[in-house]
Amino acid sequence: MASLLRSRSTLHLPITLSVVLMVLNATLMVCWIVLLARSSGWAALVIGVVVFALILAGLSFYMVLMIKEVRLNQRQANFVDSVTHELKSPIASLRLYLETLQLRQLADDQREKFYGVMEDELERLDHLITQLLEVGRLDAIGQQSEPEEIALEALLHKCGQSACALHKRDPATTITYDLQPARIDARRLVVESVFRNLIDNAIKYGGDPPHVEIQLRVTDRGHVVTRVSDNGQGVP
Repeated sequence: MASLLRSRSTLHLPITLSVVLMVLNATLMVCWIVLLARSSGWAALVIGVVVFALILAGLSFYMVLMIKEVRLNQRQANFVDSVTHELKSPIASLRLYLETLQLRQLADDQREKFYGVMEDELERLDHLITQLLEVGRLDAIGQQSEPEEIALEALLHKCGQSACALHKRDPATTITYDLQPARIDARRLVVESVFRNLIDNAIKYGGDPPHVEIQLRVTDRGHVVTRVSDNGQGVP
């Protein structure tokens, strides 16, 4: 609710200012055109109409850009708020369990249970930090690299090999490929990072043992469809 109220109040000023400027500009230009029409200055009248249209279009374009910029800033602020909450949650949980272990005498089975929960929270925190670093890296890559032609079947095999090596799994028994030849124009590092993350999560949160299926299809309209599925219950 607070984010929504902040969003509305942030947009209120630029929109109001732009509308007021457009109304003032329209009023002045209409008055000028009327005066020129009464004086039979047709050349000046045509010039005035053109100038009026250009100024009005410029103000409209400025208002659109300003609203887009404000909305971008709002999304960034909301993202920071969300990340802050997600970071604080596992940290607070870890602190609570540590304080409990320090202040109370617990049975061995309960102590082991606490250790397991703490390990899960640490893994959750590590996963979140990794995702944040990945977002920053993808943003930098997107600004620096240029699109190129990519053979997707080769890239998917490469990502699968890398993910299996990370989790110490045999690629032959862990991943099944069903790929049609396909090429796309995209930023290689961005696409590779996306598929690497998908396959990594599929192995990480798959069954025991994990099994991942990767499909690549080209539709009749030329669209490329990639599907990564596993035998797990999903990401917790």
